[in-house]
Amino acid sequence: MNKPPTLKLIALLLPESLSDQVKKEQLFIANAWGPKRAIRTPPHITIIPPISVTDAEENSLLELADQISNIAHSFTLHLHGYGSFKPKVIFIHAEDSKELNGLQTSWRKELLATMPHVLDQYPERPYHPHLTLAHRDVTPEQFKRIWAHYVEQHFSAAFEAKSFWILEHNQNAWEPEREFSLK
Repeated sequence: MNKPPTLKLIALLLPESLSDQVKKEQLFIANAWGPKRAIRTPPHITIIPPISVTDAEENSLLELADQISNIAHSFTLHLHGYGSFKPKVIFIHAEDSKELNGLQTSWRKELLATMPHVLDQYPERPYHPHLTLAHRDVTPEQFKRIWAHYVEQHFSAAFEAKSFWILEHNQNAWEPEREFSLK
């Protein structure tokens, strides 16, 4: 019997010290205003949003990851300031760099060429890299209070993106499954 498709996410994970700093912000939001859902995912910058893949497609996904990791180079990624997608998402801006856009474009192009149906729910739209602090379980009232706190705050950090990850959803949270080093 075939196992059901699994959800996969392609992302950059943060180095431990920066990840810990972001987790503290997520916990601050959870404790001060209530939204906790963002805590269930390691702090990350999405390259390809959640896609559903079968066992057979998983092998193709891993092959694509190997191919992309062999041509993409590591790069410095700058994070700066806070932003929002009203009425639910508070995030830290990630620099819209040539390297990050190239990585996302490579992934999207290869997926469209090999298994286009996995992107059916994601129409072509501009890539907006960010690091989520709060999202799906934010009510409009919580959003107003959280955003009022962050709108005038400053944030600045940078890290060397040396790899990307495939994360798998375990029905409860996202877990890092496999790392792919960049050149």
